[in-house]
Amino acid sequence: MPRPTPRWKRVGKNHAVEHIDPGTDICFFLMNYEPSVSYDESEAKSLILNFKALSRGPISERQKPYRDNACRRFANDLEPLVKDLLSDLGDGNAAITFIPTSTLPGDDGYDDRLETVCRFVVEKFQPRLSLVTPTVSKAGRSPVSKSGGRRGPAYIAAISDNLSWQGFEAEPNLLIVIDDVVTSGGQFKAIKNLVLENASQSIVVVGIFWAMTIHRPEMNQSPPTAF
Repeated sequence: MPRPTPRWKRVGKNHAVEHIDPGTDICFFLMNYEPSVSYDESEAKSLILNFKALSRGPISERQKPYRDNACRRFANDLEPLVKDLLSDLGDGNAAITFIPTSTLPGDDGYDDRLETVCRFVVEKFQPRLSLVTPTVSKAGRSPVSKSGGRRGPAYIAAISDNLSWQGFEAEPNLLIVIDDVVTSGGQFKAIKNLVLENASQSIVVVGIFWAMTIHRPEMNQSPPTAF
């Protein structure tokens, strides 16, 4: 069982992530992302806004350094956890991949933020770690942040239907799946399911999310469980 690196937290039963089962899914997050707060109230909100800049349309030369810095910051934050995961793996082969974004490679406005982070991380750990794309989107989709509410099993099925299985050139023992923000965990679960359905079920699939979406309680409600 991979041990949590200091600062990174294991997604557990007290975290409201609908599709992640703490008993069978190994997932970690670093920060709390609160959609309702302003960017100047939350470092996490500021980092995520800068990281997602391209997903909101073309960015200016002034914005670009902030986005680039956010990509590098995410990769630097990932480094100690990835190092621990590789240490726990021993002599096995490891690969890293990312949740497909809402636009497709080659499309106008394709956002390569997660791919860029993966490449930064691979630079640190190659040849122990390789970048792979075992699943790709068949068509563009609406961003998860705009899909609303609890989603249920049909949500995972819809994600799976929009993914095309590409396979591995060399099957890894460990597959790390990264995303910037986890809300329901449905995208991670869909990819994990496809991997285990189409490749060896002995592959350990680990999700790493820079931030987890949380919502502040309304007034007069009990406070949330501390992370």
